[in-house]
Amino acid sequence: LKSDAMRRMSCGPSQSLPEAESLLSEAIGVELDCLAPADGTAPRPGPRRRLCELRMLRAAARASRALGDFEGALGDLDEVIAERPALAQAHLEKANVLRRARRPADALQCFAKALEVGGGAPEGVCGADGAGQDVPSLSAQERAWIRRNIENLTDEVALGDAGSANASSTDSGDGSGPWKVVKIIGTTFDSCIYRLENHPPAVPHPYPIDAWHISARFGGSLRDYTPLSSAADWEQGRLDLLVKTYVDGAVSRKFAALLPASHSPGACWVTLTVPKLTFTLPSFADGLSPERPGPAGVGDVQHVALVVGGTGVVPALQVLREVAAGPQGAFGSGCRAVLVYASRRACDVLALDELRAVEAAAAGRIVVWHTLTEHAEEAAVRDAAAQ
Repeated sequence: LKSDAMRRMSCGPSQSLPEAESLLSEAIGVELDCLAPADGTAPRPGPRRRLCELRMLRAAARASRALGDFEGALGDLDEVIAERPALAQAHLEKANVLRRARRPADALQCFAKALEVGGGAPEGVCGADGAGQDVPSLSAQERAWIRRNIENLTDEVALGDAGSANASSTDSGDGSGPWKVVKIIGTTFDSCIYRLENHPPAVPHPYPIDAWHISARFGGSLRDYTPLSSAADWEQGRLDLLVKTYVDGAVSRKFAALLPASHSPGACWVTLTVPKLTFTLPSFADGLSPERPGPAGVGDVQHVALVVGGTGVVPALQVLREVAAGPQGAFGSGCRAVLVYASRRACDVLALDELRAVEAAAAGRIVVWHTLTEHAEEAAVRDAAAQ
């Protein structure tokens, strides 16, 4: 039941939030029967972790834009907090629901509580709640994201905006769903950058220092794209996608038919999934691996060499940005990087401005080399045209 509900909640052709809520309610009923049988026998011993997970999932479904059942979501989260008061993620989710329900003062208190219960232990260290169950601490990125929200909500409450339906109180949930095209920038004869906007997501980016991607969906067709934008841009509701159009491309042809919202309010929408893990940094472990490596290797990588071609430059750009970030990045302060980027012709080089920017930001620790596989043919055509 839980697996079926999660499939209904994911962004795809089978998405149905009402069905997901119904399945989760049924799963919660089954779990409650197991914990406290209707025949009056003694409850089954053991942790109630699964019941809390199911209630948090149902709260997410109820608080979605499709359902908008904020009171039901808050009821689920209150049950979880009563059972596991030290679970920071429950307080964080409750704060997001309260903010979406236009209750900034209450949301402010919940954000502060999440920071209190989840920010005391070092990152990645688990504590224990009153039920003796492990509870993970918040990551450094999650704590920073919460502090930014506390600052914004403090200003709202001070200005008397409590309960108003202003733009800053609106979010896009987990970031999945429709994003609006606000600008299209041509880069080569067959590639464009699509600048997308949405309300800022109600959650921090799940992979702020890793390589990540999203999937774009048109009807039943799904295609993965690595954004040119950073995780911080995504958290602000901004996303740049570099898309190369193929004659037989099921998704890229749909992109080619889009128009900016200023030109066509109806033909400016693209449906995106939540961010997905491409590979972890600095270990470069595949995002499909069942286990995520810990941060023990941070700082151990001294040199990164990347060889890419075509649109493969975009995930490489994510890696280079982490190298350029120095101590705040995934690789630490001593890492250097070399990128060899192969293109057919000079006019086919993509993300040139972004590569120059990250090279300059690294102060000599990043070197980018370009190769052109059809440079001789291009030069011959250019010379013939000049004659």
